[in-house]
Amino acid sequence: MVSPASAHAETPYYGKSYEQPASVKKSYTLSLTRRLIPLPFRKKEKHLRPKKSFKLSYETLSAKSPYATQRQIGTSIEGRSIPALYFTKDRSITPLSKKKPTIWLQAQIHGNEPASGESALVIAKRLAGEEGERILNHVNIIIVPRINPDGSYAFDRRLANGLDGNRDHMTLESPELAALHQEFNRYAPEVVIDAHEYDVGQKQFENIGSSGALKYHDLLILSGKNLNIPESIRLTSNELYINGVRETLTNKGFSNDLYYTNTNTRGKDGKIDIYEGGTDARIGRNALALSSALSFLVESRGIGIGREDFARRVAAQVATHEKNH
Repeated sequence: MVSPASAHAETPYYGKSYEQPASVKKSYTLSLTRRLIPLPFRKKEKHLRPKKSFKLSYETLSAKSPYATQRQIGTSIEGRSIPALYFTKDRSITPLSKKKPTIWLQAQIHGNEPASGESALVIAKRLAGEEGERILNHVNIIIVPRINPDGSYAFDRRLANGLDGNRDHMTLESPELAALHQEFNRYAPEVVIDAHEYDVGQKQFENIGSSGALKYHDLLILSGKNLNIPESIRLTSNELYINGVRETLTNKGFSNDLYYTNTNTRGKDGKIDIYEGGTDARIGRNALALSSALSFLVESRGIGIGREDFARRVAAQVATHEKNH
Protein backbone atom coordinates (compact mmCIF):
# COMPACT_ATOMS: atom_id res chain seq x y z
CA MET A 1 0.00 0.00 0.00
CA VAL A 2 1.24 3.51 -0.81
CA SER A 3 0.86 6.20 1.83
CA PRO A 4 -1.59 9.01 0.96
CA ALA A 5 1.11 11.68 1.25
CA SER A 6 3.59 10.03 -1.09
CA ALA A 7 0.90 8.99 -3.54
CA HIS A 8 -0.43 12.54 -3.73
CA ALA A 9 3.09 13.91 -4.27
CA GLU A 10 3.71 11.54 -7.16
CA THR A 11 0.32 11.89 -8.81
CA PRO A 12 -1.17 15.30 -7.98
CA TYR A 13 -4.93 15.69 -8.37
CA TYR A 14 -5.50 11.95 -8.59
CA GLY A 15 -5.99 11.46 -4.86
CA LYS A 16 -4.54 7.97 -5.10
CA SER A 17 -3.86 6.40 -1.71
CA TYR A 18 -4.19 2.72 -2.57
CA GLU A 19 -2.98 0.41 -5.34
CA GLN A 20 -5.36 -2.46 -5.96
CA PRO A 21 -3.82 -5.93 -6.32
CA ALA A 22 -3.44 -7.12 -9.91
CA SER A 23 -5.92 -9.91 -9.22
CA VAL A 24 -8.55 -7.32 -8.28
CA LYS A 25 -7.86 -5.08 -11.28
CA LYS A 26 -8.57 -8.00 -13.61
CA SER A 27 -12.14 -8.05 -12.32
CA TYR A 28 -12.77 -4.46 -13.42
CA THR A 29 -11.79 -4.43 -17.07
CA LEU A 30 -14.03 -2.74 -19.63
CA SER A 31 -14.65 -3.74 -23.22
CA LEU A 32 -13.39 -1.10 -25.65
CA THR A 33 -16.61 -1.51 -27.63
CA ARG A 34 -18.62 0.33 -24.97
CA ARG A 35 -19.77 3.77 -26.11
CA LEU A 36 -17.76 6.19 -24.01
CA ILE A 37 -16.28 9.55 -24.79
CA PRO A 38 -12.46 9.46 -24.81
CA LEU A 39 -10.94 9.29 -21.35
CA PRO A 40 -10.20 12.78 -20.03
CA PHE A 41 -6.46 12.39 -19.73
CA ARG A 42 -3.30 11.23 -21.43
CA LYS A 43 -0.61 9.30 -19.58
CA LYS A 44 1.47 12.37 -18.74
CA GLU A 45 -1.34 14.73 -17.74
CA LYS A 46 -1.59 15.73 -14.09
CA HIS A 47 -5.36 16.23 -13.90
CA LEU A 48 -8.16 13.77 -14.54
CA ARG A 49 -10.17 16.52 -16.20
CA PRO A 50 -8.44 19.93 -16.27
CA LYS A 51 -10.63 22.98 -15.68
CA LYS A 52 -10.17 24.27 -19.24
CA SER A 53 -11.03 20.85 -20.70
CA PHE A 54 -14.14 20.60 -18.53
CA LYS A 55 -15.28 24.10 -19.52
CA LEU A 56 -14.63 23.41 -23.21
CA SER A 57 -16.64 20.19 -23.00
CA TYR A 58 -19.86 21.73 -21.75
CA GLU A 59 -19.54 24.83 -23.94
CA THR A 60 -19.03 22.64 -27.02
CA LEU A 61 -22.02 20.48 -26.12
CA SER A 62 -24.34 23.45 -25.67
CA ALA A 63 -23.31 24.78 -29.09
CA LYS A 64 -23.78 21.41 -30.77
CA SER A 65 -27.51 20.95 -30.13
CA PRO A 66 -30.43 23.31 -30.85
CA TYR A 67 -32.05 21.97 -27.69
CA ALA A 68 -29.12 22.70 -25.35
CA THR A 69 -28.16 25.83 -23.46
CA GLN A 70 -25.63 26.44 -20.73
CA ARG A 71 -25.10 29.13 -18.16
CA GLN A 72 -23.35 29.85 -14.90
CA ILE A 73 -25.66 29.34 -11.93
CA GLY A 74 -23.22 30.46 -9.27
CA THR A 75 -19.65 31.05 -8.16
CA SER A 76 -17.60 28.99 -5.73
CA ILE A 77 -15.86 30.26 -2.62
CA GLU A 78 -12.62 30.67 -4.59
CA GLY A 79 -14.36 32.33 -7.52
CA ARG A 80 -14.76 29.42 -9.94
CA SER A 81 -17.90 29.17 -12.04
CA ILE A 82 -20.58 26.54 -11.44
CA PRO A 83 -22.11 25.65 -14.82
CA ALA A 84 -25.43 24.02 -15.65
CA LEU A 85 -26.63 22.51 -18.92
CA TYR A 86 -30.30 22.58 -19.96
CA PHE A 87 -31.77 20.19 -22.52
CA THR A 88 -35.35 20.77 -23.69
CA LYS A 89 -37.47 21.16 -26.81
CA ASP A 90 -39.83 23.55 -25.03
CA ARG A 91 -39.62 27.33 -24.72
CA SER A 92 -40.09 27.26 -20.95
CA ILE A 93 -39.66 24.54 -18.34
CA THR A 94 -40.61 26.46 -15.20
CA PRO A 95 -43.14 24.68 -12.95
CA LEU A 96 -46.18 26.60 -14.21
CA SER A 97 -45.35 26.33 -17.91
CA LYS A 98 -43.62 23.00 -18.49
CA LYS A 99 -45.40 20.22 -20.34
CA LYS A 100 -43.04 17.37 -19.42
CA PRO A 101 -41.32 16.13 -16.27
CA THR A 102 -37.84 17.48 -15.58
CA ILE A 103 -34.88 15.31 -14.59
CA TRP A 104 -32.11 16.92 -12.54
CA LEU A 105 -28.63 15.30 -12.64
CA GLN A 106 -26.02 16.73 -10.28
CA ALA A 107 -22.45 15.56 -9.77
CA GLN A 108 -19.12 16.10 -8.03
CA ILE A 109 -20.26 17.85 -4.90
CA HIS A 110 -17.23 15.99 -3.54
CA GLY A 111 -14.16 17.00 -5.53
CA ASN A 112 -12.40 13.65 -5.18
CA GLU A 113 -15.18 11.74 -6.96
CA PRO A 114 -14.33 12.43 -10.63
CA ALA A 115 -16.29 9.63 -12.31
CA SER A 116 -19.50 11.33 -11.19
CA GLY A 117 -18.69 14.52 -13.10
CA GLU A 118 -17.37 12.63 -16.10
CA SER A 119 -20.52 10.50 -16.34
CA ALA A 120 -22.61 13.67 -16.31
CA LEU A 121 -20.66 14.94 -19.32
CA VAL A 122 -21.17 11.63 -21.12
CA ILE A 123 -24.93 11.98 -20.63
CA ALA A 124 -24.75 15.58 -21.84
CA LYS A 125 -22.87 14.51 -24.96
CA ARG A 126 -25.51 11.93 -25.80
CA LEU A 127 -28.33 14.39 -25.23
CA ALA A 128 -26.62 16.79 -27.64
CA GLY A 129 -26.75 14.08 -30.33
CA GLU A 130 -29.34 11.74 -31.81
CA GLU A 131 -30.36 10.30 -28.44
CA GLY A 132 -31.41 13.74 -27.28
CA GLU A 133 -33.68 14.12 -30.31
CA ARG A 134 -35.68 11.14 -29.06
CA ILE A 135 -35.43 11.49 -25.28
CA LEU A 136 -36.34 15.18 -25.19
CA ASN A 137 -39.74 14.39 -26.69
CA HIS A 138 -40.62 13.02 -23.27
CA VAL A 139 -38.57 14.86 -20.62
CA ASN A 140 -36.52 17.96 -19.90
CA ILE A 141 -33.06 17.42 -18.41
CA ILE A 142 -30.89 19.77 -16.35
CA ILE A 143 -27.29 18.76 -15.59
CA VAL A 144 -24.99 20.36 -13.01
CA PRO A 145 -21.78 18.42 -13.72
CA ARG A 146 -19.48 19.98 -11.11
CA ILE A 147 -21.06 21.50 -8.00
CA ASN A 148 -17.74 21.86 -6.17
CA PRO A 149 -15.17 23.27 -8.64
CA ASP A 150 -12.76 24.26 -5.85
CA GLY A 151 -12.68 20.76 -4.39
CA SER A 152 -12.43 19.32 -7.90
CA TYR A 153 -9.37 21.46 -8.62
CA ALA A 154 -7.71 20.46 -5.34
CA PHE A 155 -9.02 16.88 -5.57
CA ASP A 156 -10.53 17.30 -2.12
CA ARG A 157 -13.86 16.00 -0.87
CA ARG A 158 -14.66 19.26 0.89
CA LEU A 159 -15.51 22.79 -0.17
CA ALA A 160 -12.75 25.40 0.02
CA ASN A 161 -13.90 26.42 3.52
CA GLY A 162 -13.50 22.86 4.81
CA LEU A 163 -17.21 22.03 4.94
CA ASP A 164 -18.73 18.93 3.39
CA GLY A 165 -21.09 20.30 0.74
CA ASN A 166 -23.28 17.23 1.02
CA ARG A 167 -24.10 18.19 4.61
CA ASP A 168 -25.20 21.73 3.67
CA HIS A 169 -28.47 21.03 1.87
CA MET A 170 -30.58 22.46 4.71
CA THR A 171 -28.69 25.49 6.05
CA LEU A 172 -27.16 26.49 2.67
CA GLU A 173 -24.19 28.20 4.31
CA SER A 174 -21.96 27.88 1.24
CA PRO A 175 -22.37 29.85 -2.01
CA GLU A 176 -22.21 26.58 -3.96
CA LEU A 177 -25.21 25.03 -2.22
CA ALA A 178 -27.16 28.29 -2.10
CA ALA A 179 -26.77 28.59 -5.89
CA LEU A 180 -27.65 24.94 -6.44
CA HIS A 181 -30.88 25.14 -4.47
CA GLN A 182 -31.90 28.45 -5.99
CA GLU A 183 -31.68 26.86 -9.43
CA PHE A 184 -33.34 23.65 -8.27
CA ASN A 185 -36.27 25.61 -6.83
CA ARG A 186 -36.61 27.60 -10.05
CA TYR A 187 -37.42 24.43 -12.03
CA ALA A 188 -38.84 22.06 -9.37
CA PRO A 189 -37.62 18.82 -11.02
CA GLU A 190 -39.68 15.67 -10.61
CA VAL A 191 -36.64 13.35 -10.65
CA VAL A 192 -33.19 13.85 -9.10
CA ILE A 193 -29.98 11.86 -9.60
CA ASP A 194 -27.15 12.69 -7.17
CA ALA A 195 -23.90 11.19 -8.50
CA HIS A 196 -20.98 10.27 -6.21
CA GLU A 197 -18.20 7.72 -5.72
CA TYR A 198 -17.37 5.59 -2.67
CA ASP A 199 -14.09 4.26 -1.25
CA VAL A 200 -13.00 0.66 -1.71
CA GLY A 201 -12.68 0.07 2.06
CA GLN A 202 -9.11 -1.17 2.17
CA LYS A 203 -8.57 0.10 5.73
CA GLN A 204 -11.95 -0.93 7.07
CA PHE A 205 -11.64 -4.53 5.95
CA GLU A 206 -7.86 -5.07 6.12
CA ASN A 207 -8.14 -7.64 8.92
CA ILE A 208 -10.64 -9.87 7.14
CA GLY A 209 -9.09 -13.13 5.96
CA SER A 210 -5.39 -13.56 5.33
CA SER A 211 -5.03 -10.69 2.86
CA GLY A 212 -7.84 -8.32 3.78
CA ALA A 213 -10.97 -7.56 1.78
CA LEU A 214 -12.38 -4.78 -0.41
CA LYS A 215 -15.81 -3.45 -1.26
CA TYR A 216 -16.54 -4.69 -4.75
CA HIS A 217 -19.82 -3.42 -6.20
CA ASP A 218 -19.50 -1.35 -9.37
CA LEU A 219 -22.54 0.67 -8.32
CA LEU A 220 -24.39 1.34 -5.08
CA ILE A 221 -27.76 3.09 -5.34
CA LEU A 222 -30.42 4.28 -2.92
CA SER A 223 -33.55 6.41 -2.87
CA GLY A 224 -34.50 9.09 -0.34
CA LYS A 225 -35.08 7.57 3.12
CA ASN A 226 -35.97 10.47 5.41
CA LEU A 227 -39.28 9.60 7.07
CA ASN A 228 -40.69 13.06 6.31
CA ILE A 229 -40.63 12.10 2.63
CA PRO A 230 -44.17 10.90 1.82
CA GLU A 231 -44.38 7.13 1.90
CA SER A 232 -45.91 7.08 -1.58
CA ILE A 233 -42.81 8.81 -2.98
CA ARG A 234 -40.44 6.46 -1.16
CA LEU A 235 -42.29 3.41 -2.48
CA THR A 236 -42.63 4.79 -6.00
CA SER A 237 -38.91 5.59 -6.09
CA ASN A 238 -38.07 1.95 -5.51
CA GLU A 239 -40.74 0.55 -7.81
CA LEU A 240 -40.02 2.85 -10.78
CA TYR A 241 -36.26 3.15 -10.55
CA ILE A 242 -34.25 1.17 -8.02
CA ASN A 243 -35.52 -2.28 -8.95
CA GLY A 244 -35.34 -1.65 -12.68
CA VAL A 245 -31.90 -0.07 -12.69
CA ARG A 246 -30.42 -2.90 -10.66
CA GLU A 247 -31.72 -5.40 -13.20
CA THR A 248 -30.28 -3.29 -16.04
CA LEU A 249 -26.88 -3.02 -14.36
CA THR A 250 -26.75 -6.76 -13.75
CA ASN A 251 -27.64 -7.48 -17.38
CA LYS A 252 -24.81 -5.17 -18.51
CA GLY A 253 -22.29 -6.91 -16.27
CA PHE A 254 -22.05 -4.32 -13.48
CA SER A 255 -22.26 -5.66 -9.93
CA ASN A 256 -24.58 -3.58 -7.76
CA ASP A 257 -26.42 -3.30 -4.47
CA LEU A 258 -28.24 -0.81 -2.28
CA TYR A 259 -25.98 1.88 -0.82
CA TYR A 260 -24.67 1.09 2.65
CA THR A 261 -22.25 2.37 5.26
CA ASN A 262 -20.33 0.34 7.82
CA THR A 263 -18.55 0.62 11.15
CA ASN A 264 -14.77 0.98 10.98
CA THR A 265 -14.13 -1.36 13.89
CA ARG A 266 -15.48 -4.72 14.93
CA GLY A 267 -18.09 -4.93 17.66
CA LYS A 268 -17.94 -7.13 20.76
CA ASP A 269 -19.19 -10.01 18.64
CA GLY A 270 -16.22 -9.58 16.30
CA LYS A 271 -18.39 -8.45 13.39
CA ILE A 272 -18.44 -5.28 11.30
CA ASP A 273 -21.92 -3.78 11.20
CA ILE A 274 -23.37 -2.66 7.87
CA TYR A 275 -26.20 -0.13 7.64
CA GLU A 276 -28.46 1.12 4.88
CA GLY A 277 -27.74 4.73 3.86
CA GLY A 278 -29.08 7.13 6.46
CA THR A 279 -32.10 9.39 6.82
CA ASP A 280 -30.27 12.68 7.54
CA ALA A 281 -32.15 15.55 5.89
CA ARG A 282 -28.90 17.47 5.30
CA ILE A 283 -27.66 15.17 2.53
CA GLY A 284 -28.67 15.62 -1.10
CA ARG A 285 -30.52 12.36 -1.60
CA ASN A 286 -32.89 13.11 1.27
CA ALA A 287 -33.05 16.91 1.10
CA LEU A 288 -34.10 16.96 -2.54
CA ALA A 289 -36.63 14.17 -1.99
CA LEU A 290 -38.26 16.37 0.65
CA SER A 291 -39.28 18.63 -2.23
CA SER A 292 -41.47 15.70 -3.38
CA ALA A 293 -39.03 14.68 -6.13
CA LEU A 294 -38.08 11.07 -6.78
CA SER A 295 -34.47 11.31 -5.59
CA PHE A 296 -31.65 8.81 -6.05
CA LEU A 297 -28.07 8.44 -4.91
CA VAL A 298 -25.66 6.82 -7.39
CA GLU A 299 -22.18 5.81 -6.19
CA SER A 300 -19.45 4.13 -8.24
CA ARG A 301 -16.45 2.41 -6.66
CA GLY A 302 -13.55 4.83 -6.94
CA ILE A 303 -12.37 6.97 -4.03
CA GLY A 304 -8.69 6.49 -3.28
CA ILE A 305 -7.72 4.42 -6.33
CA GLY A 306 -6.85 7.30 -8.65
CA ARG A 307 -7.20 6.44 -12.34
CA GLU A 308 -7.72 2.74 -11.77
CA ASP A 309 -10.88 1.33 -13.37
CA PHE A 310 -11.87 4.87 -14.40
CA ALA A 311 -13.54 3.89 -17.67
CA ARG A 312 -15.57 1.21 -15.93
CA ARG A 313 -16.56 3.58 -13.13
CA VAL A 314 -17.85 6.11 -15.66
CA ALA A 315 -19.60 3.44 -17.73
CA ALA A 316 -21.43 2.05 -14.69
CA GLN A 317 -22.71 5.50 -13.77
CA VAL A 318 -23.76 6.20 -17.36
CA ALA A 319 -25.72 2.93 -17.49
CA THR A 320 -27.48 3.95 -14.28
CA HIS A 321 -28.34 7.48 -15.43
CA GLU A 322 -29.61 6.26 -18.80
CA LYS A 323 -32.07 3.91 -17.16
CA ASN A 324 -33.63 6.88 -15.42
CA HIS A 325 -34.39 8.61 -18.73
